[in-house]
Amino acid sequence: MTRTHLFILSCASLGGVLLYLTLDTVKPMPSYHFAIEQTGTTSKQPAKYEVAHTPPPPSAPCGAVSKAHKHLLDDWILALQSQQQLDNWRQSLKALPHCLQDIAHSYMLYKKALAHVDENLTIAERFDVLSSLQTQYFPQPVATAWFSEENNWHAHALTRWHILSDKSLSKNDRDALLSAHISQLPQKQRHTIEAAQAFLQLRQHWQSMDYNDFSASFGNDAAQRLVQAQQDQKKWQLRVDNYILKYKSIKETTPVALQSQRLDTLKQSLFNVHEQKRLNVVMAKESLY
Repeated sequence: MTRTHLFILSCASLGGVLLYLTLDTVKPMPSYHFAIEQTGTTSKQPAKYEVAHTPPPPSAPCGAVSKAHKHLLDDWILALQSQQQLDNWRQSLKALPHCLQDIAHSYMLYKKALAHVDENLTIAERFDVLSSLQTQYFPQPVATAWFSEENNWHAHALTRWHILSDKSLSKNDRDALLSAHISQLPQKQRHTIEAAQAFLQLRQHWQSMDYNDFSASFGNDAAQRLVQAQQDQKKWQLRVDNYILKYKSIKETTPVALQSQRLDTLKQSLFNVHEQKRLNVVMAKESLY
């Protein structure tokens, strides 16, 4: 299984340029799933977490530090979360190879520190904090093996942020600099950003795009699905508009004591249970509920 974690943490509002991406990819490797003992329970059997590949036994050697060790720890954390045992992670270190238990302790402290990073920091400030935390919690060989690719993304993202933040540039100059920067990125990063830009363009303009636009950007199969989605959205909007007209009519012409019952009857006659949940979101957004 190829493990790819793509976290779109921040996107530029100008030009739809992806600012901050962390792409975490390693060669095909198994995902490890752990059996975690639940504390405070009467069961003698450990609660199992979707056992797929058995992790290395505690006595297994670790060898040279690698990204695979970080992924093993991530799977261990997922197992703890699945069994609601994350607060007891120290008691579950024994599920890991002995040679990873110390670094797992540091990794958990690092994760907790990340959760307290100020959300109002600029991208440049955030990258500085991440770099500082990596130095604080990990020896250099571990930090290099685990975070060098991520930090490389950060450096390029920071370049894009500086371009977008430069108010002295005209839109044409900004676009030219961004295009030049993206064209010089490694192929994997460039393709990921181009795909993200296509997604942002689709998100912003998909209602006005036609089959040819979709096909040119995403291929024929995707184009067919997107055109169908457009049609489904138009039908849904017509049904919502019809409901809103009738809703307003009931509110204006029906005695208050009878409004609730009639509105409920109207909703149930026009929408199924799942659609009613979606409708509630629309009505709340329109400040009608």
